Amino acid sequence: MRHRAVRSWCVSIPQAKIGVSDSGPDVSTAEREHLFKRFWRGARAGSDGSGLGLAIVAETMAAHGGNVAVADNPGGGAVFSLVFPTVAAHRY
Repeated sequence: MRHRAVRSWCVSIPQAKIGVSDSGPDVSTAEREHLFKRFWRGARAGSDGSGLGLAIVAETMAAHGGNVAVADNPGGGAVFSLVFPTVAAHRY
């Protein structure tokens, strides 16, 4: 009986980050405290939407061990960052 060499590998992927920016109105510091809460809508919100979108994003990221954050966009507006945790892949 012949034996084949078994190869194994492990890859560690560094933290991944996705940023989405806009050039609209800034998100104030006071609004940032509420931005990811369910049903919260800012003072400038139009008539569309229920205020669930960012809450769903935040809960989904947390469920996968990541997080979402908002910061000022240097050119005006906001930058939303999705930060995914380090993942190790194994093959045996």
